[in-house]
Amino acid sequence: MEFPNTPSLVIPHGSHSSGKCGYCKQQNTDEQKTTWGMTAEQLTVSDYQYLIDRGWRRSGTYCYKPLNKVTCCPSYTIQCDALNFQLKRSHKRVLKNMCDFLKYGKLSNVKIVDNLEPASTPERNDHCEGIPTDEGAGDLRVLSTQSVTGIQQDRRQSEQHCAVDQTDCSGDKVVSSSSSASSSRFDGGSSISNIDYTKNYPKSPLTTIPTATAAGDGVPVTCVNSHSNTNTTSNRPTKAHVRRWIAKQEHLRQRSLKENRSYETLLQEYYSRRQKRLEKNKPKQVEDFLQREPSKGEGKHFLEIRLIRTTFAFTDVNYESALKLSHKIYEQYQIHIHKDDINDCNWEQFKRFLIKSPLVLDNPEWNSTLTPMFGSYHQQYWLDGEKIIAVGVIDILPKCLSSVYVFYDPQYAFLHLGTYTALREIAFVRQLARTSTSTNDPMYSNFKSYYMGFYIHSCRKMSYKAQYTPAYLACPETYNWLPIAECLKALNASPNKKYARFSDLSAVDLNAIPKCIDMDTLDSQIYFCIIYMNDNENDSGGGDDNANYNDNKSLRSPPISLKALRSRLNRRSIPIFREWAKLLGNRVLSGHFQIIIHSQ
Repeated sequence: MEFPNTPSLVIPHGSHSSGKCGYCKQQNTDEQKTTWGMTAEQLTVSDYQYLIDRGWRRSGTYCYKPLNKVTCCPSYTIQCDALNFQLKRSHKRVLKNMCDFLKYGKLSNVKIVDNLEPASTPERNDHCEGIPTDEGAGDLRVLSTQSVTGIQQDRRQSEQHCAVDQTDCSGDKVVSSSSSASSSRFDGGSSISNIDYTKNYPKSPLTTIPTATAAGDGVPVTCVNSHSNTNTTSNRPTKAHVRRWIAKQEHLRQRSLKENRSYETLLQEYYSRRQKRLEKNKPKQVEDFLQREPSKGEGKHFLEIRLIRTTFAFTDVNYESALKLSHKIYEQYQIHIHKDDINDCNWEQFKRFLIKSPLVLDNPEWNSTLTPMFGSYHQQYWLDGEKIIAVGVIDILPKCLSSVYVFYDPQYAFLHLGTYTALREIAFVRQLARTSTSTNDPMYSNFKSYYMGFYIHSCRKMSYKAQYTPAYLACPETYNWLPIAECLKALNASPNKKYARFSDLSAVDLNAIPKCIDMDTLDSQIYFCIIYMNDNENDSGGGDDNANYNDNKSLRSPPISLKALRSRLNRRSIPIFREWAKLLGNRVLSGHFQIIIHSQ
């Protein structure tokens, strides 16, 4: 068997009580084993991608997996498809507010629905900035009662008398008399009457207009000219958008006679204007808002984002000083927002929690100069190049950007920096994915998602994560990704409204170790690695915070199976190793994960 050159080296700890729950504040007893944990001294980025897709997360070098069937607050891995991300109105307001602040040094009088304080959680990997309101949700009244009554009158009379009630200076905006009451607004945008303009209707004066199929109503309506009877094979009233199109054609014919211009020319001009209007009114992307932010010298302020890698020992003399500045912001944030004691957010705790990382590259040779290496980073948000106002702690992995934590200067809380940094991170995913191709940067060929940690249905302050759409949750039993709307239905229908299986009963975990495997076979495929530390390393009292066991500071034994070591191990630890392997799945059996034993 050929083992990977860079395995992940871990120390399994087994299941344990999480103590007081950070979400519902329930006190778990020592007998309630709600979390499974292990320490990762070296973890390849591909192995960590595999782990988080199976419900694991890291905090520093400690990796943990909530046991959802027994914990009080089941946690589900949540991701957003960043390439197809859809901005909500509350997101747009946050982006506009930041732009106004940078341009003018003050905010516009726009109220942002974002009124929940951050939740203090044991995992601390959440943009707990509140619950954006999806103001586009809900039923949409397209037609009033009067409109329905008018449409149900004699069809031919309605078609013969359909007239242009309103026309703008370009001759584009046409509203028929029977549909004027149907004008409605969605998301503060276009009128309902404009929705069907995306259809590519034929350009011939003898026009067959396809109508939407609904309840058997899919018969085309043929319009010969405005003075002839409209021929249909259906007794149902003509659709409102069809009548508007007929009125538009008649209006263009009248213009062609009056202006002595061909009908086809006017129709083509109309199509050109409509295309420009559609382009102008298309949904705004997050980049459209970020591009409006002023650069240095263009406004009152400017914002600069600096990416600092934390995975390796650095040669940059400014590295530690930059992280010291981050720690000052972290300290203020924890004290003022989370009400922590100053001793609970000191420099050592900050390093252990937000700087130390076990992540290493699968292949140490990184050839790309266009994109950052996979690993752990701090994204520092500098105002005017002089002051850090926010820091996002992130992991860049082969398939996603995983948000670990965010903290900011409480003096700038009015900018809703939790939401803003999340939107910035989504934009960063989109930027990396679109500038990388399978030819110029194959390492990023599958990079497209934004992971937001865990979603907890019973925690109201978590519901904002569902607003970063399209969103998906991982099934806690099969680890398949399903749209969050389907998952929420399953959770709401469950007995305790906390835990549910999202996948069909026929779905299986493709990476599960077979239940029928015998113990000898399993033990022969669980591997250990003995680490021999050299004398210099022992004399120095330890190595770098981010140890790399591929360097010359240590010697590593070839992988040894659990079966070969059973007689030398504590008998009580053997079931823990087997349980660990089954939780991780079949990637363990290939030697990607190895249990380490330190030896002098």
